[in-house]
Amino acid sequence: MGANAILRFNEIILPVANLVKSHGDVMRHTLILFGRTSFILLLAFCTIQPQLLLAENEGEPKKKTRHHVLWVMDIDGNNLKTLFTSARFTSMGSPAFSPDGSKIAMDGSEPKNGKGGHDTRILLINADGTGLKDLGDGAMPSWSADGKRFAFSRYSPNHGVWIMNTDGTKRELLDENGWGAQWSPDGKNIVYSVYANNEANLMLYDPHEETFSYLLPVGNHPFRQFYWNCCWSPDSKSICIKAATKQGKQELVTIEIERANKGIKVQYSHEEKIPSEDITWHPDGNLILCTILSEKEDTKQFYEIDPTQKQKPRLWKPGQKIEWPRDICWTPDGKKVIFTTPED
Repeated sequence: MGANAILRFNEIILPVANLVKSHGDVMRHTLILFGRTSFILLLAFCTIQPQLLLAENEGEPKKKTRHHVLWVMDIDGNNLKTLFTSARFTSMGSPAFSPDGSKIAMDGSEPKNGKGGHDTRILLINADGTGLKDLGDGAMPSWSADGKRFAFSRYSPNHGVWIMNTDGTKRELLDENGWGAQWSPDGKNIVYSVYANNEANLMLYDPHEETFSYLLPVGNHPFRQFYWNCCWSPDSKSICIKAATKQGKQELVTIEIERANKGIKVQYSHEEKIPSEDITWHPDGNLILCTILSEKEDTKQFYEIDPTQKQKPRLWKPGQKIEWPRDICWTPDGKKVIFTTPED
């Protein structure tokens, strides 16, 4: 078939074939009623403006939905296994183990299919990836020390930081201006980011005394934004969080709760590589694991940070073959790590 024939086939025959396929009965009746002349006119119309006839059926080219996968791997990089994937919840993140290691809470989102807003849900599964439960809308679940409640965040129209039971019942609003709550391992504090008085800060909530207090001095700290999914040290004395300075640098910082502004240590400052928000602190206290995006290399990989030292993050060798890891969490015993990636 010559080039002109192929062109005419693509321009005329394919549009008509698609139209007949989509509206077969209508087309057949049209040809019966109006005969060959109408068919020729129809071909000419398809040649000039096929998109008018096919817009209803074709629309925009469909993009393949990339499902996220939850993986589990030994701390030495061995025994990499798929733990959980879902046809319904194509995006998953913020995995968090229950204190006893028997359950995993995380958030999952369904495809929007052109609809606005968010449809992010709190999901609960067993540690082996079975027994999926949908606990309702919400994001970034964080376990209480006794394993009976979650701190979590909700999008509008119920925006803010909330608490609920781990079966999804008894939802209570803590702060409509808060975001990204994380419960301390000892259960004494919940930390989350806020924007008030024209500046960003971190809020500490004491669930026993039901009191709120700013972590950093109001108007006297170097940050203009705090991100979500921070992590606590195992002894509940410090947090590690991604922040943006007033000069625009993205940093990973550790903050000592008792020393606040004087206890800030910059673990990494954005140069060519951008740190992700989700961070996890190893149960032994000597290793922080994060993912960092290299703009130059267009890759995201695991990096490790020694919180006791002031040095740049190092590539975490056990995970160096993992492509585009996202949200991460250690198992309570520190022997394994779970994380999400987009599927291949």
